[in-house]
Amino acid sequence: WLSEMTATEQFWSAITSIIAPHQYLAGMQSVSSLKLRVKTSHPVVWPSEFSGMEVIVNRETRYHRDPGASPSFYDLLVSLGKGHQAILDLPDLGTELQYTPGTMIYICGKVLEHGVPWWGDGERIVIAHFVKDKVHDRQSIPRPEFPMDREFLIKVGAGKGGKPVRVKKGRKNASRVGNQGVRRS
Repeated sequence: WLSEMTATEQFWSAITSIIAPHQYLAGMQSVSSLKLRVKTSHPVVWPSEFSGMEVIVNRETRYHRDPGASPSFYDLLVSLGKGHQAILDLPDLGTELQYTPGTMIYICGKVLEHGVPWWGDGERIVIAHFVKDKVHDRQSIPRPEFPMDREFLIKVGAGKGGKPVRVKKGRKNASRVGNQGVRRS
């Protein structure tokens, strides 16, 4: 199964390297370190920077926070299957996200409570990718920094020094990245 998923996992890893570059680099360092430590006649190629994956099929997911993660780690949740209308509920944010087949969601699972209370008809498959903090601790790999808007905006060409390409009129304090759309009294 891992061999068959390698190309797909590499695609998802490329997305992670853009969204959370520090997490991606820490994950790749961990995987490389583990490869050097494991001695086997049948080596396994781990296709992801995430230290764990869980496949969830046709079941609800109870509300939870991920106990084994660091607050700065993202989980990657990939919704697959056929014909279901699942909803990812994020009570801390007071929101529900459509979680239909083909949806990818990055979430700080240790920080935000999340669950899937139902999926309706159809076949629901989710591949949940996560990082176990203890794996990185054991290898003395530092936790990644929290991703910052500034880094992402620079990567996608939002201007030098983190300044937005344009500022909409009427927005207060919109001249600095990270404060866009935030009104201060």
